[in-house]
Amino acid sequence: MKKVEERDKYKKIFTYFLFFNFIVSVFVNNYFFPQRFNTVIFLMLIPLVFTYDILILRRYLYLVIYILMNLMVLLFYITDLPSVINLLSLIIGIIFFACLAYRISSHFNINEIIDIFEKNFILIFIVSIVLTTFLTLINSPFNLQYFLWETLFSEARLQFLSTGTIGHTSANFILPVLFSLAQYNLFTKEKKLLSFILLIFFGFLCILTKSRTTFFLLLIISLSSFAYSNIILFKKYFHIFIISIGLLFLSLSLKPIYVLRDYESKIFNFVQNIDIYRSEEMKLANPERFFAARDILNQRLFTEIKENPFFGIGHGRDLFLYGVDKQQNIALSLPKVAGGESVLIIAAKYGVLYFFALILFMVSIPFLFKKFKQSDRILFQNLWSIIFIHSLTTGGFASMYGMSGNYFLILCILYFKAKSKNLYS
Repeated sequence: MKKVEERDKYKKIFTYFLFFNFIVSVFVNNYFFPQRFNTVIFLMLIPLVFTYDILILRRYLYLVIYILMNLMVLLFYITDLPSVINLLSLIIGIIFFACLAYRISSHFNINEIIDIFEKNFILIFIVSIVLTTFLTLINSPFNLQYFLWETLFSEARLQFLSTGTIGHTSANFILPVLFSLAQYNLFTKEKKLLSFILLIFFGFLCILTKSRTTFFLLLIISLSSFAYSNIILFKKYFHIFIISIGLLFLSLSLKPIYVLRDYESKIFNFVQNIDIYRSEEMKLANPERFFAARDILNQRLFTEIKENPFFGIGHGRDLFLYGVDKQQNIALSLPKVAGGESVLIIAAKYGVLYFFALILFMVSIPFLFKKFKQSDRILFQNLWSIIFIHSLTTGGFASMYGMSGNYFLILCILYFKAKSKNLYS
């Protein structure tokens, strides 16, 4: 009886935070208080989920290293109040989401976790569409100012619950997850016709987001169909493939174009050539725009990293508050071209050791999926790809109180479940 009550408690907390970060926080953080105050909620809920088990060094080495790096950098910046506040919020978020993920992975088997993902993401998708349409109808100042169906006949991009007309949106994450779940059902369940229709539907919506990240995730997830189909090369090496793609994406997205090596330039040209959102003229005239101004931001960040490689420059700097303009200057009064849309923000803030501790933890996860049966392994690999690439493009894990919290929570569920002794019971 007690175990059943615990299962229900952890499932409710997990479900709450999925909905909170994707939907509720849009209203709470726009109308009532800033998003950073969500950390207070994490702190209050930690006693409900806390477990020392996540700190077992021999079992969870890379996670513990990442936590220790946060503590070490906190000690280094102990006299820098903005950095202390940011690092404390990070540590609180890491502990809360890691503990909650541990509880979920301990109390639910693989099939139950997949079922929880599927049901909740479908509900989030439906609620997001309804609320986005309603907010557009009433001309809400905190929502995009066009209806979803206008993306079919205009240059607008499909977005859910997102301010403005461009930029990142929860659609770019929700839709690839639903696409990967529909693909999983197509290859593993009896309702293949329905799964195929949903696969085409979610794939079409992914295209409508006009997001390069979403488009390339769509390609990666589609390629995993060969692994589901038992084609030996993909079945055996698909995890190596997605890790290689992730690291390649990391490399290409972090480097300014002018420092790319010959083979990287060839890969970049190939990737740019299959970009469906830009004309040939635009690709030739302005290739760096492929990165949506991240190239300009990264050049400035590289300069900061070279000057302060070990512990960075701290949190409360104008560079992170205002972003950069076209000349890489801090955009104090000028329109900024990029702000926090690069994972190098982490290295610039807290140093390359901190950055590599995070990347090491993330990259280690797909190597742990070998114990899963094939179909589950492929699904988890796809979910990892979605989280990893989104984290790189959005500058994820520089905070834990927004979408990054959801990324980290799901990432830790994959991590702990892969480490679990009882996968299917």
